[in-house]
Amino acid sequence: MLRHVWTVLCQKTIIDKKTNNVSIVEALEEIKVNYKTKDKKKPARINLPIHMELVTLWIKDRPTEEVTADVEVLLIDPEGNQIGKASHQLLVKPSNPRFRSNVNFDGLALTTSGEYKFIVQTNGAGSKNMVQVAEVPLTVTLKED
Repeated sequence: MLRHVWTVLCQKTIIDKKTNNVSIVEALEEIKVNYKTKDKKKPARINLPIHMELVTLWIKDRPTEEVTADVEVLLIDPEGNQIGKASHQLLVKPSNPRFRSNVNFDGLALTTSGEYKFIVQTNGAGSKNMVQVAEVPLTVTLKED
């Protein structure tokens, strides 16, 4: 089984080739976006061209076994609507007692100001169903110029 240790939303990560340690660059907690419209009417979605990484550290309960797990990241807007989803499968080999996974986002579709949530779910904690293991908030402020 896999155990969730931490998840961080950031602009990028750098992996040291000698030590395999990770540097997390510009952890994201808040974004302020100024936008312009022609008719002074706020669009339903504002597409923000931003690169973000959601990096997660996992540890195996039994370090010498191979573990496979499905992982989903759901993006929830401040009104509770799911506006995005990323799915992937982890394969952690017997030689790796821990594993980092990165989910890259190249853009964000914003619906309103408020707290967006990146929800990490997995079935790797011994469950057949997906179980939430992390919730990472991102505060967004939209302002018309």
